[in-house]
Amino acid sequence: MARKRRTFTPVYKAEVVGLVQVGGKAISAVARDLDLTESAVRKWVAGSEVDTSSVDQKELTIAEREELLHLRREIRQLQIERETKNNDGLLWQGIDVTYRFMAAEKALYPVTLMSRLLEVSRSGFYAWDKRAESARTRSDRALVVHIKAAHRASRDIYGKPSGAS
Repeated sequence: MARKRRTFTPVYKAEVVGLVQVGGKAISAVARDLDLTESAVRKWVAGSEVDTSSVDQKELTIAEREELLHLRREIRQLQIERETKNNDGLLWQGIDVTYRFMAAEKALYPVTLMSRLLEVSRSGFYAWDKRAESARTRSDRALVVHIKAAHRASRDIYGKPSGAS
């Protein structure tokens, strides 16, 4: 029968760790005496010990390292949000522009985060990304090629030449 998952306060965990570190009892003995799993006691003891693997940093406990990692992730997410919001209104030109921006930036930023920040659905982006190009888009692209050729043929002059009557 599976054991029901129990929760323990940090104070209780510290007392158990004290029995191992200060009391000199073996982890297996403490776990057996208190009806705990040996792996839980080992994890608590490891979490309380100072990690001295890095010479450059001050000594941090495992819990402090986890908190530091969490805070760094949060800072990175806030930086991404700030960078995405500062875009001079480019992304408010339409859903197609937003999706094209997301497609260009998906190698740098998670699609889920961009979807939330740009207030579009993630599934909508993926549907747009898989969708075949429409006939109208293909004809517009071909038309742009002809317009550019005509513009170059007129020596890049737009409209009626000045001095002509």
